[in-house]
Amino acid sequence: LEREGGSLSNRVVEPMPNGEGKVGAIDARIGRRPTIAFGNSVHDVLMLKSATLGVCVLATGPLEPQLKPELESIRAEQRWFYLGIPHPVS
Repeated sequence: LEREGGSLSNRVVEPMPNGEGKVGAIDARIGRRPTIAFGNSVHDVLMLKSATLGVCVLATGPLEPQLKPELESIRAEQRWFYLGIPHPVS
């Protein structure tokens, strides 16, 4: 997202990076390996691996109570944290 002052706006900076592009975008912005990264899909794996600490995040509920199996196996292997955030059913 674009920054306005010290805050993020609702405008997306193009191109929107995905997969390996996320690592490049972070490096271009901060010029170093991130201390912590949060992700919720297999498209975030390289970004999570590039961080000192990776955290898998998922809004959980009765229909999707856990990470997808392919991401969960990588998360367990890498010993990343998992943060499930409960949300109400609408």
